[in-house]
Amino acid sequence: MVVQSLAKYKSGVIVASIETNKEQAPFFFLLEHLYEDDRGEHLKTIGLFSTKEKAEGIQALIIDKPGFMDHPDGFILSEIYVDKPEWLEGFGF
Repeated sequence: MVVQSLAKYKSGVIVASIETNKEQAPFFFLLEHLYEDDRGEHLKTIGLFSTKEKAEGIQALIIDKPGFMDHPDGFILSEIYVDKPEWLEGFGF
């Protein structure tokens, strides 16, 4: 892992931009469910899993449950690397 840059904010928080070697970094699978209606977006974190198969097994277990069955295409399965930021940009409304 190589730190590419550091930024310190007024709050005292230090943020590092990190380059990670994905082949060596530990990772997990994040299972989430997202859908949108007239009230906005609704995101639920289902869990973190050590294998893709375990995450898919949980998805199969809950896909016919209330809410999930109404939005079966809302599942998101992401491979997340430890010590690698997924978002370093700002945001606005």
